[in-house]
Amino acid sequence: MAAVDPAVFEKLEEFFFADAFVDSFERWALPHVEHFGEAVTTEGEQKLEHTVIFQEFVAMYEGKLAEFVASQDISMPVFMEACKAELLKGEGSNDWSQRSPAAFILNIIAATAEYELFVIMMAEVAQRAKPEKEEEEAQ
Repeated sequence: MAAVDPAVFEKLEEFFFADAFVDSFERWALPHVEHFGEAVTTEGEQKLEHTVIFQEFVAMYEGKLAEFVASQDISMPVFMEACKAELLKGEGSNDWSQRSPAAFILNIIAATAEYELFVIMMAEVAQRAKPEKEEEEAQ
């Protein structure tokens, strides 16, 4: 396996938390928030349209990740193997100091692509967009 410079994981964290990345998610989410509302739950049966929108989100999210990986001149298979290796360092330890520094951001990135967190994020975007929509309607 080709080695991946540990600095790539630091750059990944910067990329993931950069305003440009966050703003791109907000721009993508705004046209879809009307389907979610503020009091969305992930319990019970879900609307089919939520699942379809989630699949679109995952495709967008994976595309952004692929762009980042390509910008680092790394192939996706090499990057994924490096991620797996970082996650396995100190696996099972509840002491984060025993784990890879990259494990924290990798776990956040993985969690972001889970349906439950996606629904929560969409509800938050809907809540933030509500005052803007009300203001536009008042004018």
